Amino acid sequence: MEENTKKIEISDQVRLPIGIDIDGTRYRNVVIDELTGVDDHLVSDKKNGNNSAKASSKVLCRVIQEIEGLVTRKKNPSSLIERDVVQKMYGPDRDYIMARVYMLSGRDEIMLAGECPRCERVWEEKALLSDMEVIEWDDSHDLDLPFSLPKGIFDEKTSSYQKDGFLKVPTGKIQELSGDLRGADAVDALLCSCITKLGSFLSLDRNRVMNMVSRDRDVLLEMIQHDFPGLHPWKEVKCQCGRDFLVRADMTAFFGGRRKKEKNF
Repeated sequence: MEENTKKIEISDQVRLPIGIDIDGTRYRNVVIDELTGVDDHLVSDKKNGNNSAKASSKVLCRVIQEIEGLVTRKKNPSSLIERDVVQKMYGPDRDYIMARVYMLSGRDEIMLAGECPRCERVWEEKALLSDMEVIEWDDSHDLDLPFSLPKGIFDEKTSSYQKDGFLKVPTGKIQELSGDLRGADAVDALLCSCITKLGSFLSLDRNRVMNMVSRDRDVLLEMIQHDFPGLHPWKEVKCQCGRDFLVRADMTAFFGGRRKKEKNF
């Protein structure tokens, strides 16, 4: 995949790393607004539960003022665009807009957080968005990522392990779906939604995903987190139990209702 790398700019004019694909047409130019108290209330809405993707969708509906060729410029900056639009946006584009809104509002520091998949220890530390890079997708190349698994899934029809396939970028809708779940259930939902082909399998149901060996699942999760274009607000850390894992930014955590105290383990 051909890519271009750049730093985050402070401007209300945003070019999305990937762009919104609607019926084969891609829209990449967006106008945003800086944060208001309305956004704090949208994020702290109890209806979101612990689902940060749902909170992001509500804020994106407010802060996006225009999507060139798709959503006309708002007359009232506090009004909301259709939620269906932000649900169709790719996850990396959603995170990038949230980061741009944050920096447009005069802020830079974010919190990286994660849970060790082995011992479930929680890790949090601070980072600066201005230190991070954004990878833009070259739309003359395929967006789906090819993969080859260490073991693969056994196909009874061919009596062989299927290892090669393709991953698609998760959308806001997929993020909201997996955000309603926890732990392994969230991983299952994400993998079922993002695997578009695996050998002779054109799609995978939850049972097949559950029966994948851990190293295959780890490969796919790492690709979803690392290899697609966009902002990569993450860092690899080593837990006390010896397991390496990623801590990532919750792109809604900088809003007033969701700020957390720093905690290191």
